[in-house]
Amino acid sequence: MRQVFFYVSSHSSKMAGHDALLPEILALLKMSGLFSDEDVLLLLLADAVDQYERIPDHKKYDRFDLELVSCDECKHFFRFQKEHIPVLAELLRMPEWYKSKNYVTWTRVEGLCILLC
Repeated sequence: MRQVFFYVSSHSSKMAGHDALLPEILALLKMSGLFSDEDVLLLLLADAVDQYERIPDHKKYDRFDLELVSCDECKHFFRFQKEHIPVLAELLRMPEWYKSKNYVTWTRVEGLCILLC
């Protein structure tokens, strides 16, 4: 079990795109009798920690500004032309400002871009 644990935990970052398969793989190993409940829990926790460590630090980035996004990037990421995004937000009657439970605020254009991305 320890050899498998070290293999999975040290290679989990190299398995980008395959993170969704880990629970199924662990379930199969559990059903085969190779892993106990504790082994499966330990591997899932190790994977969760690994995924948490890959979350980028938001303090390293400036606030989103649609004006800084090129027309090509806008079309690629949001599937709309740059000048159409504010119009679409208005047509959808989105509120001018949003505020989360932890008091983070964003505009309707920022919210629509998050939704479209």
